[in-house]
Amino acid sequence: MKVTRDRAKRVITLSQRAYIERITTERGMAETRTVSTPVTPGDFNMPIDPSKDLDEEQTTYYQSLIGALLYVANITRPDVAYAIGRLCQVTIKPNKIHLEIAKRVLRYLYQTRHYTMTFGGPRAMNPTLEGYSDSDWAGCLETRRSTSGCLVRFNGDVISWMSRRQKTVALSSAEAEYMALSEVTKEIIWYRTWIWEVFGIWTTGLVYEDNQATKAIAEGVSTIRDRTKHIDIRYRFINEAVQDQKIKIQWIDTQHQQADILTKPLSGGTFERICNMILDVNE
Repeated sequence: MKVTRDRAKRVITLSQRAYIERITTERGMAETRTVSTPVTPGDFNMPIDPSKDLDEEQTTYYQSLIGALLYVANITRPDVAYAIGRLCQVTIKPNKIHLEIAKRVLRYLYQTRHYTMTFGGPRAMNPTLEGYSDSDWAGCLETRRSTSGCLVRFNGDVISWMSRRQKTVALSSAEAEYMALSEVTKEIIWYRTWIWEVFGIWTTGLVYEDNQATKAIAEGVSTIRDRTKHIDIRYRFINEAVQDQKIKIQWIDTQHQQADILTKPLSGGTFERICNMILDVNE
C-alpha cells in the first residue's frame, strides 16, 4: 500500500497500484482485454456445470487469486468488495465459471489501478459521521439470502465498508434492508465512541436509507408483524439507537445510495457513477 501525503493541502492518499500490477503480471494477465466493471449482472446466476469443477491444482490457484484480490478489496477498493465476497463463498469447491469471474475482477483492477482513496482537506468544527445502508433482497438464487451493503464516512471520507451475505433468509425487502441497517448502526455507534475519545464530542450518526418501510420501522412509526426472534432483536437495537439519538435515519433516493455498489452487480453507467462518489478516479 502506498501512502502519499500532501502537507500543503492536508491530504493523505492511499493506493495499491504497485501491488495490483505485481499480482496481475505474476498471473500473465497484464495484456488482456479491458473491462469497465468487475462483474456484470447475471454473472453469479449462470448455471453451474459440475463437470467443470476445478481440479486440485486449479483450486489452489483460485484460492491464491482470491486471497490476493481480497486484500485489495479490504484495504482501498470497496468497488470490488461485492464481487470478491461472492467469490469467497465458493473457495472450497470452485467452478470454471468462478475462476473466469475472478480473472475478470483482476482485469478490472488492473485497468483501474490508478484509483485511490483520499483523506483530509478542510475540517469542520464538528466532525460528521454518515452511514449508507442497502441490501439486495434474495439476490443469491441458490440460497435466497440477501446481501447487506454498508458504507461509513467520517468528515466526508470513506473509512469503512462491508459487503456480506445475510445469515438468514429475509421474508421481505424491508426485512432484508433492516438487517443491513443493523450492521451500519453497529459501525456508527463504534465510530461515535471513537470520535468522543479523540475530539470530546458526541455526534449523531446520519444513516441514509432508501427503503421507506425500513425507515418507518426503525423510527417506531411502524412495526414488524409476525417477526422472528432475530428481527425482533435488531428492531429493539436500532429503535433504541434512534431514541437515544445515536443515529438519525434519513431517506435517500436509490440513485444516490452509495452502498448499492456493495450489494449487487451494477450496469456500467451506474457503477461508474457510484465509483466517482467513493473513490478518486482521476489518473
